[in-house]
Amino acid sequence: MKAHDQISSLNIKIKNLEDVNQTLNQLLSEMSEASSNEMKAMKLEMEAMKADKVMKDEQLQIPYAVVESHLKMNVHAAFEEIEVRRDEERRLERERHLAEEATHKNKGIINDTQEVVGSASQPDIGSSSSQQDIEMVEVVEVQEQEVVEDEQEMVEAEEVQEPEFMIVGLMLFKEREGQERYCY
Repeated sequence: MKAHDQISSLNIKIKNLEDVNQTLNQLLSEMSEASSNEMKAMKLEMEAMKADKVMKDEQLQIPYAVVESHLKMNVHAAFEEIEVRRDEERRLERERHLAEEATHKNKGIINDTQEVVGSASQPDIGSSSSQQDIEMVEVVEVQEQEVVEDEQEMVEAEEVQEPEFMIVGLMLFKEREGQERYCY
């Protein structure tokens, strides 16, 4: 009888495991179906987003076309010109900054030279310092002239050019009735 009881007990365990296996398979199938439905929904949403983007791109082209037609200019070319001008302004700013640093450095050299000139102008015993004084003054004058010329070049380079055109903003408003209205 013991063997028969063990076999019955094992048959019950097998039946329970088959039920659990069937339940797990059913859950897996439901999850797979839900995942498939979710993927379909995501694909539909992505297609809708792409269609919306195409529509918005087309709507965005309307103001560009109106501006380009009205002003008789290429907006993209004008933007590129603005970018070039901004780059040029940044370059001029860097050059001005470097020139200022050079000016400060040259002023430091001039001050050092003047200190040397001041100490060199003290008479040495047994030597004539007038020739050295003249040479040091000439060096200081040449350096001061270079600083003045550098500052003049930077001022000339910083002159702002007047723009050749002006971009006018264009806004597209949608009214409640679905009609579109342009605002310049």
